[in-house]
Amino acid sequence: LNNFKMPRYYCDYCGTYLTHDSAPGRRQHMRGWKHRENVQAYYDKLKAEFRLRQQHVAMMMPLGMPLPPPPFMPPLMAPNF
Repeated sequence: LNNFKMPRYYCDYCGTYLTHDSAPGRRQHMRGWKHRENVQAYYDKLKAEFRLRQQHVAMMMPLGMPLPPPPFMPPLMAPNF
């Protein structure tokens, strides 16, 4: 009858499931040194990628030229004549 298992907590930063899935267990995990290092490494990588993109755009675009739109924006619609 009791085949239902509660979903376990998955930490995206550490890439692991917590063995003790409770609020105190999650808090203890979040305070752990390994988790903190993984979070720091994640955001350091994100910052480095952002800086690299900024440098790339600055090198490729001559002064005075407008920057291309971000990739998630739709292109402007051309008027129908």
